[in-house]
Amino acid sequence: MSDIKVKIHQLEDNFIQFSILNIHIGLANAIRRIMIAEVPTMAIDFARIMQNTCCIHDDMIAQRIGLIPFVSTNVDKFDYHWNNSEGLSEVEYELNVINTGDEIIEVTSNDLKMKNVNNYTGYIKNIYKSVTVVDMGNPIVITKLAKGQQLYFICSVRKGISQEHAKFQPTSSVGYEILPDNEFLFKVETVGSLTPSEVIEKTFDIFNSRCNNILKNL
Repeated sequence: MSDIKVKIHQLEDNFIQFSILNIHIGLANAIRRIMIAEVPTMAIDFARIMQNTCCIHDDMIAQRIGLIPFVSTNVDKFDYHWNNSEGLSEVEYELNVINTGDEIIEVTSNDLKMKNVNNYTGYIKNIYKSVTVVDMGNPIVITKLAKGQQLYFICSVRKGISQEHAKFQPTSSVGYEILPDNEFLFKVETVGSLTPSEVIEKTFDIFNSRCNNILKNL
């Protein structure tokens, strides 16, 4: 335990492979669980559906938009909304699409428009504007609209962890392989809300904080 070493073997946009040497398997599993369940991200957590005449029920629309990943690089600048603090706690978005044509159209994540940007200035405005939909290459389809159908809602993107709901999970896959010489080889795939490096950094910050709290209370 006194000679812990970390090696990075592979680093890509949404994937990292690294190994940790000379730790107990219990600590390796704790690191894995923190990456899955305790690293905070931003996600749609509340939606007011004003008009929905499409074929998908309101509850399913809410579930689908909740799983859209948002850039969470500045997640630590936000407070949890239940703390009722005076600082930033959410980013509001609006979607309002009416199909006025004859062909069926797709409603996608590109149709989400940020609200209330001008309520903020300077540094705070930049933090607010940073919470955008993750660029997946192609927009995420929410639903489809036939002629005359409409989908209109206002939603709040908030900070949370996946212990609360899986939509806040920053990773899509986390696992480790036990190698000889007490080496644990981790493979981590992210969903894009945080980079692999950010996930690892925040994981070890949380892990370190937990260890310090234990030491304080011994």
